[in-house]
Amino acid sequence: MNALQKAAKARKNITILSETMATDFLMYEDKVYGVQTLDRFGQSESFLAQNVVIASGGIGAIYGSTTNASIATGDGIAMVERTQGVVEKMEFIQFHPTAFYESTTQQQKFLLSEALRGEGTILRNIEGETFMEKYHEDKDLAPRDKVSQAIFREMYDTRSDYVLLDTTHLDKAYIQARFPTITKRLKEHGLTLGEDLIPTAPVKHFNVGGIKTDLHGKTRLNMYTPWVNVRPQAYMAPIVLLQIHFLNAWYSADASQSC
Repeated sequence: MNALQKAAKARKNITILSETMATDFLMYEDKVYGVQTLDRFGQSESFLAQNVVIASGGIGAIYGSTTNASIATGDGIAMVERTQGVVEKMEFIQFHPTAFYESTTQQQKFLLSEALRGEGTILRNIEGETFMEKYHEDKDLAPRDKVSQAIFREMYDTRSDYVLLDTTHLDKAYIQARFPTITKRLKEHGLTLGEDLIPTAPVKHFNVGGIKTDLHGKTRLNMYTPWVNVRPQAYMAPIVLLQIHFLNAWYSADASQSC
């Protein structure tokens, strides 16, 4: 994403509007001809476009704990829904079983990679008991959904908000070298991989559903571009909506008409 940001800024034919978000599509006869935007000062502006690319991220920020950035509030999905586009399978959400648990208001959590369990770490409830053998024959190496469900069950039964990831029986030097980023993040919280029991809990991770498209990424929404036959060169490039990993949204266009 950093490389994309740098490349976009370097292009003279791309205009970037910082701290600006799309609020709705501009519609005529059930067809899209641009987007309505809102900046941080509350000023609204419209942009016409021959093509619109929706890259607005997921819905993680509507959950109390998620791996997603705080701007993943489903705005693009909601825009499509309001304009009678097709949104489907939104009820299917994938939970990552082991994110770092901290009792703060910090919504975005960092992951304790499932590769840790592949290296031999063990899940324990807050009473120190192993439990995965009760839920699946593969124990701690069970599929992601089974592990998440088992952890939720143990949290409920022990009236706790988390379980523990045990790395104390592993070679500390090896496990820290194997997972340097996790080691660094844990040290920021006063914990040492290979020495301490790590608090962990499932969090919202991926959307399974979303905006329905064909194999080329095209939605059911059609574009309304009556000006193409008159001045096609004025509106040839798309407006691109990028809200995935930034606190602000980007809208860039090779050529756009403000109205």
